[in-house]
Amino acid sequence: MQIFETTIKGRHVSFVCQFENTRNGFRHLCYVMIEGSQRRDPVKCTYLNRTWESYKYQSVLHKAVEALPDWLCPTDKSKSQVIARIDNKYGYHPYKEKKDLSELVKERRAAKAAAEKADKDDYQAYVKAADSGEYCPDPRD
Repeated sequence: MQIFETTIKGRHVSFVCQFENTRNGFRHLCYVMIEGSQRRDPVKCTYLNRTWESYKYQSVLHKAVEALPDWLCPTDKSKSQVIARIDNKYGYHPYKEKKDLSELVKERRAAKAAAEKADKDDYQAYVKAADSGEYCPDPRD
């Protein structure tokens, strides 16, 4: 079980999510708690073998936010803002701290250059060892 919490219009909203086995696979359930009291039946997402979510319970959370009462989230825009807030707080963002795509490109190029230099150094050490008559395995193998 995992609990996701947020505030909507000054009200404390908790999404209590849990995993459950089924005959043909599994499902995620999400109970919506507004100010500590449960609202409606749980929201369900059923899967046969696996999910492709960025974080556990993502799909059922999005479905639960879409099912929030209109007095709490009256428009699609307000619901999408709640979804974005939950995703930012609990979601997996591998490049969250990066400010710019150009920084990522520079880091990738630097890592590639370092790997190529290491390969070149390994090969030069192999050639030097081979010239001196020492046994050294070929680094290209």
